[in-house]
Amino acid sequence: EALQNGHFIPKELKHYSAVRRVFQQFPRFTIALAFLAFLILAVTRPSRQALASAERIGLLVWMGLLILLGLFGWWDWKQLFAWIHEPLFGSTSWRLPDSSYSLRLFPTAFWKDMAAIVLLTPTILFLSLWLAFGRSSPRKEYLRSCPDSASLKPENGRYALNRSVSGNEEKRLRLEPCVGSVHPQ
Repeated sequence: EALQNGHFIPKELKHYSAVRRVFQQFPRFTIALAFLAFLILAVTRPSRQALASAERIGLLVWMGLLILLGLFGWWDWKQLFAWIHEPLFGSTSWRLPDSSYSLRLFPTAFWKDMAAIVLLTPTILFLSLWLAFGRSSPRKEYLRSCPDSASLKPENGRYALNRSVSGNEEKRLRLEPCVGSVHPQ
């Protein structure tokens, strides 16, 4: 009857009400996470290198999770769908009868396509950026191309002078094209 008249059954309406409640929580959750991140950064005051390293590690972990999630969804879609829905909506509100209007509007193929878009888009973007920019830094490429870079040495993943420099002096230093040394700007 719901399919003929285009009406939702009460169980569908209850589920959509639960969906609305969950989505209303996202802004609060996002604000809380942003505040927590700000607090952590304010307390720890990490260096730029530590932030860059944390960002790279975070992106790699996130990409790993997305890939695992995508592989699991490909392997057992129904179980993944259940694992996503049960914590948010309980074990029954989202399990609709096959005759429900919602399942005709949004069949399994729709959800699989949406999951593929949500999972593949950041994966492809991340891999493209990594291939374009992430494999080697410009500074390392510069040092490989310069025949005389003996005055520079790698330290903790960075190149530094063979002598000590103050923080302010370090900020003013830059690499000159293929002279193999560092000069003030």
